[in-house]
Amino acid sequence: MQLNNIIKISVLPCEQIAGFLRLSQTVAKLNDDLQFDELNNIRRPAALTIEDKVEDRQRIYTAKLVFSTCDKWPENVQRMAYLCETADGERYLIGNHDRPFPLTIRKSTHPNNFADSQLTEVTVTYSSDKMIPIIV
Repeated sequence: MQLNNIIKISVLPCEQIAGFLRLSQTVAKLNDDLQFDELNNIRRPAALTIEDKVEDRQRIYTAKLVFSTCDKWPENVQRMAYLCETADGERYLIGNHDRPFPLTIRKSTHPNNFADSQLTEVTVTYSSDKMIPIIV
């Protein structure tokens, strides 16, 4: 049985990604010297949905990453690429140095109940005409 749960998320500004190379439609390689910053204070597992659809006779691939964090999310979020790792060790890259860039939206909740979550919910959406690659 394969464990697809996202247990680790790392980020890097898109403009710092150099050496991104697609080896096939589904697989890519990154330079080993890239320094992604791991997000430590997130609720695990995170949710990652990857789907495809046809629009105007063009196949579009969409990734949606949703996670919660207790960290204050920066106001001026740069164009960030997200490296998501599953429990089985597969790594998916959302975004790279080319357009389109991932869109990051954060939602802070101030509930009227102490039992409700007060974590910041971060939603990352990314659409491209190329498949979301698995990094080898």
